[in-house]
Amino acid sequence: MSYESPTGASPRERAMTQSRPLVIVVAFSVPDDRVKDHLDLLLSQGVDLRLIAMNAAAWHDFGLDRSVPIHEIHEAEERHPVRWVENALLFRLPRRLIRVVGGERPEGPRKARVTRMRRTHHRLAEGVHNRIYMPAYRVVRPKVLAMVAMRKLRDVPFGQVDRIIVADVNAITLAWHLAKRFPQAVATTNLDVKAYERPAGEPA
Repeated sequence: MSYESPTGASPRERAMTQSRPLVIVVAFSVPDDRVKDHLDLLLSQGVDLRLIAMNAAAWHDFGLDRSVPIHEIHEAEERHPVRWVENALLFRLPRRLIRVVGGERPEGPRKARVTRMRRTHHRLAEGVHNRIYMPAYRVVRPKVLAMVAMRKLRDVPFGQVDRIIVADVNAITLAWHLAKRFPQAVATTNLDVKAYERPAGEPA
């Protein structure tokens, strides 16, 4: 899938007007060699990269060059009402009620009752979360990720963006919004470095 710029200019042609083309890579899945190798290739071609990911530390641990700015959105996703309300109603509030009923340090028969309550709550909450909530959330998650990511990207100079690369299916909705808002950029799922390859003999 790709959303072509209405100008018809190729990435190579647009790159000629900038000292360093700016490329946004959206990778919400866990780090993998396919995406990292592509990022390394783009860096070797002098491309200015910005990565949108769930967790910056995971990419650093995976070996990504630390000079690449990473806009991480995991915490922002967890604060979104769709996630926050579920976590509060299904987990935090019941745990707090159990602590109130059982006391801070229950002993004797009360301790046994509190233990049973905690186990029952854990089993029921996990069941609702995994069997009911998560299947429904997976449907709307791309929209949630797009919303929280757009807020995190306010400081990115999108008027200078040459290409938006979508590395996984959950990122397609965000890429669509970005391509619609910034039509001069090409949004694509194609991990193609050829658009930025330097001609033979050109200095790095």
